[in-house]
Amino acid sequence: MAARKWLVIGLALGAAGLAILVRGNFRGLPPCPLHSTTGLYCPGCGVTRASRALMHGDLGTALQMNAVAILLMPLMAFVMIREIAAWGWQRPEWRPGTGGRWGIRLGFAVIIYGILRNLPGFEFLRPGGG
Repeated sequence: MAARKWLVIGLALGAAGLAILVRGNFRGLPPCPLHSTTGLYCPGCGVTRASRALMHGDLGTALQMNAVAILLMPLMAFVMIREIAAWGWQRPEWRPGTGGRWGIRLGFAVIIYGILRNLPGFEFLRPGGG
């Protein structure tokens, strides 16, 4: 349970740190290693630009940069809030078959998204629409 708590806190602090780091530009951020070496787009390519656009209220640009990440943000926020709220309650440990299927499905969906955005005809899934 303690590891999960530190993971949630780390993710929140990392997101806040990234927002502070980016401010007005992206020059200080390292490029995506996969895209730099292979030219392929990973499922996370465009998330930083999408987050910045969202922080500036530009939903259209955010969706163009990485629609899947933007659409999953409310789910991620819900899970983080639920985990933070559960810290004071005793919950049973996770066992196979008690909800892990959704994580597996989500993982496969993200992998499929990463593959599709590199195929001809799916350029609209790439950061900036191609």
